[in-house]
Amino acid sequence: MVFWKSSWQQIILISCLLASGLGVADNQAIWQIPSYDLTVFDQVITQLYKRARREHITDLDQRIAFFSEAFLEKPYQLGSLGEGHNALFDQQPIYRTDSFDCLTYVSTVLALSLGHNVDEFRKTLISIQYQHGKVDYFNRNHFTSLDWNINNQKMGYLKDITSLIYNQAGWPIYKTSRTYINKKAWYQKKKIDSLKSLLAITKNMAMRKLEELRAQGQLQNNSYSHINYIPLTELFDRNGNPNFYVFSQFQNGTIIEIVCPDCKLANKIGTNLHVSHLGFVIHTSQGVMFRSASSIKQKVADIPLIDYLRNYLGSRSVKGINLQYPLKPSK
Repeated sequence: MVFWKSSWQQIILISCLLASGLGVADNQAIWQIPSYDLTVFDQVITQLYKRARREHITDLDQRIAFFSEAFLEKPYQLGSLGEGHNALFDQQPIYRTDSFDCLTYVSTVLALSLGHNVDEFRKTLISIQYQHGKVDYFNRNHFTSLDWNINNQKMGYLKDITSLIYNQAGWPIYKTSRTYINKKAWYQKKKIDSLKSLLAITKNMAMRKLEELRAQGQLQNNSYSHINYIPLTELFDRNGNPNFYVFSQFQNGTIIEIVCPDCKLANKIGTNLHVSHLGFVIHTSQGVMFRSASSIKQKVADIPLIDYLRNYLGSRSVKGINLQYPLKPSK
């Protein structure tokens, strides 16, 4: 997921997503990811929990602000999480604290905020990242609007509050977008660089793994996805002035998803999409921020929320925002 602002940024993203290992000899060792040590991440998490207890940070919105702030300036890394050391297709760590993309950042902060120790965090993050909490590449919530939102709403972690935002006349201001998520075609478009291995593998070995990934991907179900969004035209007037009445309803810790209804990406990645980026609404002493792992800034960063959304005015693809409110699930 990325900040989707202009055509050149889209080209950069697609280039990153679809880059391949062309020009490499068939028997040359390639596609090896750096090794990692989960105990290092565990130490960071343990220290964060100690700080949260020491500073008496208990409310969920306060915990989201606290844990999300702890990772400011951490580098952006697309596809930063996987299924761990023994995974067949993606051996990136199941969790980490050193780099993020926008979805893994939100998932990590949410899991930290709901847990109170490393074990609770790990269990919660797996539940957030994977359908039914089963760690498997094909159970991963790859698609934000279709998988991640819906499955986490079912788990009691999120509530879509987009329809609960009103104008001054007391009327809801949301619209609904519908698009077809073609998972089969998405898997078929996968390239070799989708594979992440801790041990170097040859191009021939990688191609065999890729063929297996694509074959298993054909067992996935395609589906229509629906998402509510508040149009940018309800957030700003024709002159770009913000509607403060609407913005005042955005609570601290709320997840904002940038909605591009039916983003036309099928030719590039096999399917159209709904959500191009996501992050948190965070109330700070400097004002209300949009806090996210940004591919443009190449790090986790704060941007004034109104300024951030104003940049999308006139966009041919981005039309509004969806709001997901984090919850503590009932036991």
